[in-house]
Amino acid sequence: MTRKNGSKPEKIKILGRADFVESFKRELVPVPALGGSVFIGELSSIQIIEFNERIKKMKLKGKKNVSLSTSVELMALLISMSACDENDNLLFTEADVKALIRNNPETLLILSAKALEVSGMANVAANEVKSQLKKVSVSSPTN
Repeated sequence: MTRKNGSKPEKIKILGRADFVESFKRELVPVPALGGSVFIGELSSIQIIEFNERIKKMKLKGKKNVSLSTSVELMALLISMSACDENDNLLFTEADVKALIRNNPETLLILSAKALEVSGMANVAANEVKSQLKKVSVSSPTN
């Protein structure tokens, strides 16, 4: 079959189960502070809901504004939900969030921002955290 302008119709891909189940994106992200790289995978719909629920719980506990400690905890949570190996197996669980918090703030920022980016979520949260970190580093006393 040819179209009126003489061109052949484009072939349409029919999606199957694998297109929906195995379609998560991931990117290899350099982590200079640790001397290597890690895969950051796209958050699933369920993970996005869980992340938003965590924010709601924090607000219910009286944490209305995003403080630096809240921002760092949320960054570590994003990393625990998205850092994966080459087979898309998560590297961390939610139990690892407290350990992840001990990392370099720049590392947390880079990886959590990438988790938001790969997942198609607005970088507004990452930019807010970045501005919080700048405020702290500017207002910190020098040695």
